[in-house]
Amino acid sequence: MTMWQDAGLNVKLTMLDVADWLRYLQKPFPAERGPNLLQMMHDNNKGDAAFTVPIFYRSSGSYSTLADPAFDKQIDEALAATGEARTNSFKAIFGKARNEVAADIPMFHMIGYTRVGTRLEWKPDITTNSEIPLANIAIKD
Repeated sequence: MTMWQDAGLNVKLTMLDVADWLRYLQKPFPAERGPNLLQMMHDNNKGDAAFTVPIFYRSSGSYSTLADPAFDKQIDEALAATGEARTNSFKAIFGKARNEVAADIPMFHMIGYTRVGTRLEWKPDITTNSEIPLANIAIKD
């Protein structure tokens, strides 16, 4: 909180139960919510912007605070594109979302650490921070 106060913002921290927090994350947003800074983590372990962009930035996206038909069109075109055109389109969308409209502001970069015992037969992968399928873990012979 101190960093926000140092930036000149008058902030108050409110801890919410997940059910209440979801009211502030998903549409329709509570009418009385006012300006807020809502923290959420998103790792997109599938690696495709199509899993992130429509939800966060399209006018109809359940987490989106934007209402911009031109941006929606840009998103639809990126979703339909392939190859290098798709990559460049999504780069442009993320650039606009972060640098022009400030739809969301990255506050930190998530890093996960997993320690695996020497007696276990298992290697962490990109999904490990979200789930660990126990059926894939075995004791070494």
